[in-house]
Amino acid sequence: MTEMNLELKDGILRVEGSYKDFEGLPLFSDGATEVDPKAVIPNGADPQALIEGFLRVPEDAEGNPLSGFHIHYSAEGFADATVERYFTVNPTDEKSGQVTGEFKLEPELQAALLGNVLYGNLHSTIHPVGENRVEFNTAKFV
Repeated sequence: MTEMNLELKDGILRVEGSYKDFEGLPLFSDGATEVDPKAVIPNGADPQALIEGFLRVPEDAEGNPLSGFHIHYSAEGFADATVERYFTVNPTDEKSGQVTGEFKLEPELQAALLGNVLYGNLHSTIHPVGENRVEFNTAKFV
């Protein structure tokens, strides 16, 4: 389960949220960079390639460090989504934690947020392709 509170004001997106009852730690949180041997891998995806792909981009456009919970943008639907911003993830135990972020969004990304084209995704050690996707359509926009 994931809960997110978003506020967009003057081009700044502020995010606070939490996650709980996940099967594994978020990737890249507390040094978790390896896929669990019990990982669920759909469609024959290569989780190591996914991790190596993320590690090639250790920070987003604003310098936020890599995390397994981030904002995706995909103009073509949810395939081939680009990571736009990384959330700060603070695990409270092996299955739960807090998520925060404050990002300046360009007009294109503001429009994407308002048009429900941006979404959050949390990649965990058990579900490296994505354990949970968070729709942002209940956000507060000022």
